[in-house]
Amino acid sequence: VAVTPELAQKFGEILRVVVLGVMDVLRSRHQVKDEFRMRMTYFRPADNNPLKFSANVEDALHNLLVKRNQAYLGPVEAFQDAFDDLRNHQLAMLAGMRVAFEHTLAEFDPDRLQEQFDRQLKSNSILAMGAKLRYWDLFREHRQEIARDPEVAFRTLFGEAFTRAYEEQLKRLKDGHGRG
Repeated sequence: VAVTPELAQKFGEILRVVVLGVMDVLRSRHQVKDEFRMRMTYFRPADNNPLKFSANVEDALHNLLVKRNQAYLGPVEAFQDAFDDLRNHQLAMLAGMRVAFEHTLAEFDPDRLQEQFDRQLKSNSILAMGAKLRYWDLFREHRQEIARDPEVAFRTLFGEAFTRAYEEQLKRLKDGHGRG
């Protein structure tokens, strides 16, 4: 295929869209990690990905194609690194969601709740008489306590287990596939 000026123009437009899209997806990954208070990627003296650390698409294109220094990965390595990170992020998200869901289900395990409610009822002997009748009321109180602060409840019921599972899975993926 002959590279005409029109084709070169289209390649430039496509590259700009791809760089902008990859940067946008990497930023959304950063937001997810920030929401769950996970470890972040920080700027290092060398081998930084310009798709992660450039201010905007123009800066990224300049860092990818013009500026050559050891602070940044080369263009091919930058895209490989970005796609490795995004693939690993997706797989770690799946693992994190699964474990967090299981953790959330365990929070409402009837046997666990019965033990918790029995302990609460033993502290008040008058309530112990109608224990079985009080379980539903205690469950409602437990649920209200959880729902009182949705942000704390999300972190406690879901976020902490999700973060642990996500980071463990991400480490396994990185250890198994090198750079990530």
